[in-house]
Amino acid sequence: QAWVPVHSNRNMERRVLIVTIQGLYFTELMSYFRIWDTGDIFVVDSEGVSIVHPDVSRVLERVNAITMGARDSGWQSIAGFITMMLRGGTGVGRYVFDGVEYMCAYQPVTGANWYLGVRAPVTESPVTLVQNLLMIAAALFFGLGLIVAFFASASIAAPFAHIKEQNLRLEELRDVAQNASDAKSRFLANMSHEMRTPLNAVIGLSELCLGARDLPASIEDNLEKVYNSGMTLLGIVNDLLDISKIESGKFELVPAEYDLPSMLNDTINLNVIRIGSKPITFKLLIDETLPSKLLGDELRVKQIFNNLLSNAFKYTIEGSVVLRISSQEEDGAVWLTCSVKDSGIGIKEEERHKLFNDYNRLDLKKTNALEGTGLGLVLTKKMVDLMSGTISVESQYGKGSTFTVRIKQTPVDAPAIGHKVTENLMNFRYSVHKRSRNSGLVRPRLPYARVLVVDDVPINLDVAKGMLMPYGMVIDCVLSGAEAVDAVRAHEPHYDAIFMDHMMPGMDGIEAVRIIRAEIGTEYARNIPIIVLTANAIAGNEEMFLKNGFNDFLSKPIDILRLDAVIHRWVRDKSRETRPQDEPAEDSGGGGESTVLSWGIEGLDLAKALRRFGGMETALIHALRSYTVHIHTLLDNLRVLPLPGQTDLLETYMVAVHSIKGASYGICADEAGSIAAELEKAARSQDLHYIGEHTDELIAATQKVAGALAERLERETSGKTRRAAPDAGLLARLKEACAAYSVDNVDRVMEELEKYDYDSGQDLVAWIRGKVNTLDFKAVHERL
Repeated sequence: QAWVPVHSNRNMERRVLIVTIQGLYFTELMSYFRIWDTGDIFVVDSEGVSIVHPDVSRVLERVNAITMGARDSGWQSIAGFITMMLRGGTGVGRYVFDGVEYMCAYQPVTGANWYLGVRAPVTESPVTLVQNLLMIAAALFFGLGLIVAFFASASIAAPFAHIKEQNLRLEELRDVAQNASDAKSRFLANMSHEMRTPLNAVIGLSELCLGARDLPASIEDNLEKVYNSGMTLLGIVNDLLDISKIESGKFELVPAEYDLPSMLNDTINLNVIRIGSKPITFKLLIDETLPSKLLGDELRVKQIFNNLLSNAFKYTIEGSVVLRISSQEEDGAVWLTCSVKDSGIGIKEEERHKLFNDYNRLDLKKTNALEGTGLGLVLTKKMVDLMSGTISVESQYGKGSTFTVRIKQTPVDAPAIGHKVTENLMNFRYSVHKRSRNSGLVRPRLPYARVLVVDDVPINLDVAKGMLMPYGMVIDCVLSGAEAVDAVRAHEPHYDAIFMDHMMPGMDGIEAVRIIRAEIGTEYARNIPIIVLTANAIAGNEEMFLKNGFNDFLSKPIDILRLDAVIHRWVRDKSRETRPQDEPAEDSGGGGESTVLSWGIEGLDLAKALRRFGGMETALIHALRSYTVHIHTLLDNLRVLPLPGQTDLLETYMVAVHSIKGASYGICADEAGSIAAELEKAARSQDLHYIGEHTDELIAATQKVAGALAERLERETSGKTRRAAPDAGLLARLKEACAAYSVDNVDRVMEELEKYDYDSGQDLVAWIRGKVNTLDFKAVHERL
């Protein structure tokens, strides 16, 4: 566009708007129109030159039909017709070109010296429809005339200005919508972090305490309520985040092969606790032809089943709940059908259409006192849709409901579960001691492994350590990303893995990992497994962490089974576990009934320590032994005190007292831990006078505990009869019982196994007990 002055004086200046349009613009525009089968539109100027034509070469070469008619007899018919068009007016005529007779309607284009024709072969249109053709042409003429007139008149600026204004407005609205979406994501991220951080402490610490053997009944009951309330709140947070992930398109299924009886066993035992004291009969109807293994997202399938069962128990005051599971093979897929029938409050006919709407609660007068957000069925419906399935409901108000879900899974070459497993699943048995919250923390012992936990919140370190300690690993803790970087740079000690918090002041987890991977430069730094611990579980964050150098992702509160899977993948090394059968296990000491409580070591609260370790005496004894072995290395770093200006030495001192603090608090040597904590504060504030006065006090308190422990551990025995290893026949019977999900037979074998202590295999028996306590028979069967 250009403004060209054509006349000017002191009082005025006239301007002309010149608009340049690509020559084939209208040809491309008209190519979208077709008249009958092959008819089309053309435009010529006042000289007869082609402006628009289906044959692009005519436009590019500015072909003049009248001139061509004077030179070529084949053009004479169309030349005569074009000459008639140029006289002005509207009409219909015929001409012949290339042996084809065309019928053509024409008229001038308003606002320009152009003439427009709409043509079609006569063979495609009976003569009796000429009037209709004219009417069609007239409509096209009118519309096309307006288009051309816009470009040929001084009013061209108006529509373009309007369009530009609309585009600007649309861009503004798009930005507003994008900002709103970003704000929602930021809010959910913050909400996730702010809620999950305290939940990590509430759930984790209550879980660690619930298995203690010496808890008074009233305290255990209150802790159970705290734990259940925390899990309820966590479920609400998870539902909100899952909804957000689905709506943002970031929710993905993660298919893997899974054991169907094991999944059903977990689902049944997780939900039966919801019965509580209600007079409800829970019945299972499981088809014995179900495949034993399937390929699918086990976590989400379990989530669907859990949502249906939890709703049934929640809305049923008395009566029955029936769970029916069956399957059907169809077109190379397995369709898994789950039906949950209850005798609860039912659903009103007029409210059924709201069932799967976001944030809806039905019949508020009756359900207002019940916990929940109304998101369970919404999330279930969305997950069922992702699995190409269906969900339906039948209900009679006041008498109950039946929800039926049908989801698509991929078959695996595996036998049916059979009659025996089906019978054992349907004759399930539940008792509180078997669902002890702590029992699931018992894991395979890894005394050869050493890990580093990084978190700026001490209580989070306590929770993480409590969950890692039963593995028998050496666990070091630091409070910052910078300390983690220093530990990796020093490469002493050597760590098998690092558990790194994300959001820390100063240097956060991502920056710490970047320095470890890119700047330290050693093979160890580039390859050490680093697992992020984060309360920020918003959609897409897992991928973000993996792209930034982390190897795996654990959200807070830490899920025990997820943690176990991470340790098996990144920490456990089976080649380091093999030892001759007659060689005693490194950490086989201890194991009698509350033996450790009788030790009476000054400065060490053993009752508190045993509660922290969930009543697992073997795990505690291993941690105590680790303390006596490794604390002296830390004490050596305190022998030379920092002087003014010795920043590096002060940093080393601070790391040492911090580690002593964490280790001492970890085993409940609280006196030594408290002294170390004060010295750490002094080191941070560079209070060299305080350090000089109290360092010897810390060394003395720590050595007193470590020395007494070492002496006691050397002479302590469990009091049980010892054997070289567990009886192979008993282990074979246990394997068979676990394969059949026979709780009674498992209990009988475990009773026999636990009569003895073993020189080799004590860790295996302890691990099996933990799995049996959580009814994880699949894991026991696989290991045996």
